[in-house]
Amino acid sequence: MCLFLNIIHLDFASNIRFTDKILIQIIKSHSNLKYLNLRKEDNNRLIIDKGLYVIANLYYKLEYLNISDHKEISEIVIWNVIMLFIFV
Repeated sequence: MCLFLNIIHLDFASNIRFTDKILIQIIKSHSNLKYLNLRKEDNNRLIIDKGLYVIANLYYKLEYLNISDHKEISEIVIWNVIMLFIFV
């Protein structure tokens, strides 16, 4: 796996089709992200709790995370991720 350390901004709000598995591979190779937009504009994406937990546990530098319109992510996971970012 290649690491892309200089990339700090990723915007996936367009029609890019992926799931948690692909998202985890993407975020593991971009360890310096500060901005991550995962807004769901169509039904081609399925990001669930696992992907959000990986994001929260790997990105201490993350300043912006957009998960708008992902109704498949549970409320308890969203609250847990918020707490992780508050206490880091």
